[in-house]
Amino acid sequence: MKWGGTTEPCNICGINKERMVRDHNHRTGFIRGVLCEQCNSWLGVYEGNLNRVKKRGKKRYQLWVDTYQGEIEIHLNCNTGIKYRPTSKRNS
Repeated sequence: MKWGGTTEPCNICGINKERMVRDHNHRTGFIRGVLCEQCNSWLGVYEGNLNRVKKRGKKRYQLWVDTYQGEIEIHLNCNTGIKYRPTSKRNS
């Protein structure tokens, strides 16, 4: 994914995967940065939706939090100053 003219790895796990997303603060609408889909999903859980995780997934979720706690907090406090605007997919 291109972000500011460069290909950026995930702000949390540091891996550059094929499918990356622009994560944004749902209250302010400001983009926090680029995340892989997995970290973006887990971040939603981290922000208060733990009930969405099934029993089997709770260990994987806790391992993610334990591994990336510092990076998660830094990411949550990031503010690029760029307002999120969803893009629509066009049919070619």
